[in-house]
Amino acid sequence: MRPALPLLLLVASAAVATTARGDRVVLKSGKTISGVVVSRHDDQVVVINPWNSRHPGMTWEIPDKNRIPASEVAEVIVEDPPEVEILRAAARPGATADDLAALARRCLDEKRKKDAEWLFARALLLDPEHADAVDGLGGETKVDVLRRKRPDLDPAVVRAERAFLAAEDDPQALAAAWGDLEKARTKRPLEVYLRARRSAKLPKGRRDEVPLTFDSDAASGATYCILVPESYDPLVPTGLVVALHGGGRGGKDETLVTGSGESAMNFYMDQARAWNWIVVCPTALKAPWSDRANQPLIHAVLDEIKALYHVDLDRIYLTGHSMGGFGAWHWGLELQEEVWAAFAPCAGTGRAAPPKIPIYLYHGSDDPICRVSPARDAARAIGGGRKAKVDFVYTELDGVGHGFPREVRDDLFRWFAGRAKGGRKKKSLEPRSSFDPKENKVDRREIEAFGDPRKLPDGDADDSSVKELIAKLRDGGGAGVEAAEKLAALKDKKVVSSLAAVLKHRSSTVDARVLATRALGGTAIEECVAPLEIAAGDDDFRVVDEAVSGLRAIGGDAVVPGLERAGKRLAALWDASFFGRQITHTELEVRCRSFGAWADALAAVHAGGAATARGAALPLLDGLVVGRVFDPSEPYVCSGDSDDRFKDVSKTVRAALADRVCAAAEAFGDPAAAAMLERIPGAWPNEPRLRDRVDRALQTLR
Repeated sequence: MRPALPLLLLVASAAVATTARGDRVVLKSGKTISGVVVSRHDDQVVVINPWNSRHPGMTWEIPDKNRIPASEVAEVIVEDPPEVEILRAAARPGATADDLAALARRCLDEKRKKDAEWLFARALLLDPEHADAVDGLGGETKVDVLRRKRPDLDPAVVRAERAFLAAEDDPQALAAAWGDLEKARTKRPLEVYLRARRSAKLPKGRRDEVPLTFDSDAASGATYCILVPESYDPLVPTGLVVALHGGGRGGKDETLVTGSGESAMNFYMDQARAWNWIVVCPTALKAPWSDRANQPLIHAVLDEIKALYHVDLDRIYLTGHSMGGFGAWHWGLELQEEVWAAFAPCAGTGRAAPPKIPIYLYHGSDDPICRVSPARDAARAIGGGRKAKVDFVYTELDGVGHGFPREVRDDLFRWFAGRAKGGRKKKSLEPRSSFDPKENKVDRREIEAFGDPRKLPDGDADDSSVKELIAKLRDGGGAGVEAAEKLAALKDKKVVSSLAAVLKHRSSTVDARVLATRALGGTAIEECVAPLEIAAGDDDFRVVDEAVSGLRAIGGDAVVPGLERAGKRLAALWDASFFGRQITHTELEVRCRSFGAWADALAAVHAGGAATARGAALPLLDGLVVGRVFDPSEPYVCSGDSDDRFKDVSKTVRAALADRVCAAAEAFGDPAAAAMLERIPGAWPNEPRLRDRVDRALQTLR
């Protein structure tokens, strides 16, 4: 038997038009109740759930007539409708040739001849002599005819495809490998193979804070977290789940958002690996997710992932929890007929017309953060029982609060696996490939960001000129990050003036200014000091942070004015962060992180022998940081302290900053720093970590 083939390449079919209700309850009286969903079946009772949830803890609004005493029941058959079970079976990873052939036989029983043909053919790819598959296709003669019609099912073509992916990055080698594919009579266009080669080079597993490249001018600074399963095959279309994070507005600074793609990914890693699907979690540019600033982000993330990874366009799903649940409701409805196979708002819904595609709702009945009533209203609007006009599940659990239990996520992904979007003239399980230019055209963004997959490389391409690199840096995103690295490596005075122009130009996005400042810091020559001083006064803290890093890398007396300007800018941002005398835990964390890096830079420049820093560093640190964070003229509170989810954040953040301030004072070696350090724990008597760290620093200074 050949190795198992991921079944993700099989997973597409028309979405189920009505609610998937396939269970049967056979009563001892002889009556059979068909087309229902059973959520509980034990020695006491059989519960028919009108909201289509299989979770036994889902008890909301179940009428007494749906609770049948077990003594009256002869048999319970729990199964989904055939179309759902076939889709789910096709989605399960690790199928063998026997598995495929058995599923094909079931498709024949359900009069799905096209699906059966596809499954038998895939079985032959794993085992070219599989007797049941050959018989299912009508014998050896018809198998040969099928392979002539569908060369991608021919083992010779498959071998040539793998050779093309493995070919060296050499124009002649690639041309020869493409020639072999043409000789093998492949019907796949070149774009599919060049996109697959590009995709094969990308890391598998989890990647955090990946810069968004597509449309980065409209979604400046956007990032996403992505998980690509180890089993991912760039020649096989794969399911994709887009998951939106929870949180909210991060503070008075509208660019700050509580929550991130990275925090959301923690929910979905196990399920993604269980089903071998790609999961992408973007970080919102503004809260809530429905803010129009996030519109280019959502579209660009989808387009970029479809260009970089081989996605099955009939298996793209949307979910989210809390703020992400509200976002999943908003974007699920917004793009329901254009993109999603199904969507799942969890612990967050909205008020709008019922959806037209499959939807899975989840909420906790005792949720103290997001009230359950809107979810109930949405469930009622969609309709329970046989009234539902769409494939629909509502699961509500008691005692889970604002949580997102593992069993709900497992059930959600299993439910997703039974749903797929139907493409135009859809007739079989064959997926729709995002690498196929007929389904996903190559556009200017893809060519500029990742190269042109429509033609083989000729060896003459050269994108290393300063002008081209500056243009990519201005565009931002992943290509901009690479351009910044290349520009910094040049260590060229002329490049410095071009980077300074990016900082000064009014049209430059935050992303472009951050990358220009990063490139200046990486260049780290004397000519970089003046433009870095400009960046040190930028309106956006991310640019200031990069300026501090760059000035530290250069060192010497010349950078002290720039560091002083950066410190004053960070202090002004701190002062602007308050609602009255309250600051959010997210903004507190961001501002203190910036202050900490600035304190590190002062200490490093001082240690490097800068004479100016010796006299200026201590008063700056005292007046700009200690006098604000630790010993303010008016006490402040962190609004997150009253929320059990964030109650320790402010203490942890202040302790981390105190450690860096004390380390800087120790580096200064000035006994006069003792008076400054004594002020750190004064306003926070219930935070012993501050006192402990100050005492250790004082011992060093004595």
